[in-house]
Amino acid sequence: MIFLRMSCVATLILALTGCAATGKPYRDFVQDLRPLDKNEARLIFYKLPKKDAFGILSKAAYSVNNEQKGAVMWEGFNIIDVKPGPTTLAVSQVGGLGSCRAVVNLESGKEYFFRIDNRYGQAVATFLFGLVGAAVESATSECGGAYKFDQVDPAVGRAEVANLKRTM
Repeated sequence: MIFLRMSCVATLILALTGCAATGKPYRDFVQDLRPLDKNEARLIFYKLPKKDAFGILSKAAYSVNNEQKGAVMWEGFNIIDVKPGPTTLAVSQVGGLGSCRAVVNLESGKEYFFRIDNRYGQAVATFLFGLVGAAVESATSECGGAYKFDQVDPAVGRAEVANLKRTM
C-alpha cells in the first residue's frame, strides 16, 4: 500500500514539476559570468543527479539571510553574489515543510560551493504519517525539511558542477 501511494505521488509531482535543469551547462555559463567584485563572495548551490525518484521530484529553494534568492532543480546549479561576513543560509523544498540552516562566514573575493542533497527522514515521515509526520520530523531536527546542504572544497565543487545545467 505504501509503495502504491509513493508511486502515485511521485508520478503526480513529476508530471507537475518536470525533471532536471535545462539551462546552460556550468562550464559554458561561467565563461560569460562577470568577475567577482572584491567586496563580494560568490555562492554556488547545486544538486547532483540521483538514481532515486526522490531527488528529481522538486526544486530546492535557497535563502540568504532569510530572503529566498532562488531554487535548484535536479542536475542543476545556481549562482548568487552576496556581501561577505556572517551569513545565514537555508535550503528547503519549494512548497515543503521545514528547512536546513547554517551560518557561514564568507570572505571577500572567494567562491563557495554548496551541494544540496536529499534528507530521507522527512520523506519517510511524510509517507508513513502524512503532513503531520513531516511537520513533527522537521520541527525536531536541527536540519529539517526535505533537503540538506554541505559546503564542499571549491576544487571538488567545480568538478561536480562542470556538467550540470543552470536552473532557470
